[in-house]
Amino acid sequence: MLVVVGILIALSINNWNENKKMAKEESKYLKRIYSDLEKDSIYFSRRLSESNQEVENYYTFIHEAYKDQKSKEEFTELVNLTWFGSEQLSIHNSTFLEMINAGKLDLISNDSLKFTINDLHRRYDAVGKHIQEFNQYTVGILTEWVKVAPGTKYRDNKQHLFDEPYMFESSDWKWINNPRSQAFKMGEETVAAYTAKHKVFINYFDQLSDEITVLRNSIRDELDK
Repeated sequence: MLVVVGILIALSINNWNENKKMAKEESKYLKRIYSDLEKDSIYFSRRLSESNQEVENYYTFIHEAYKDQKSKEEFTELVNLTWFGSEQLSIHNSTFLEMINAGKLDLISNDSLKFTINDLHRRYDAVGKHIQEFNQYTVGILTEWVKVAPGTKYRDNKQHLFDEPYMFESSDWKWINNPRSQAFKMGEETVAAYTAKHKVFINYFDQLSDEITVLRNSIRDELDK
């Protein structure tokens, strides 16, 4: 009986040590996920600000485009209102991927919390794919516009290349004063497409920011237990 009791005590101590070790490892991973979410929160805040600014700039561009642009300088100022970028979704998921690849997601003992973390990264994947598709669509429209409305040389970031007066002709930009021209109409279509894209992005970034806030609070509560 003493031997049996001794074995049971040894097993109990071993289980206690193992559980303590797992709890410590769980805490370490949760802290890392929390840190990743903090970075994502900052990232989405920046992207929200940028997309809102782009929507505002596109609105100004369209309304100013209907006014006469009297000089190359006025056209240059108008063109530089817009930025037709295609930034991909860039989130911090290294900790989550490490846990998935190592089979350690089950270290998170709170099933509800584990589901929420998993669900957020599924949302990241879905949003990332949609952003990529939207970027491909808008780049296609932009490419067609550029073919009929050469004007990229007027952008500020091209001034170091095109720095001589003879490099510019009024025909490069006079289309902006003709709303019935193909170049103008394609410009409207391009700006409208990019505006729609950024409005969709704003909705995504806003939703994801809210989800991150809720998840961070849940992780903090779990760590405080």
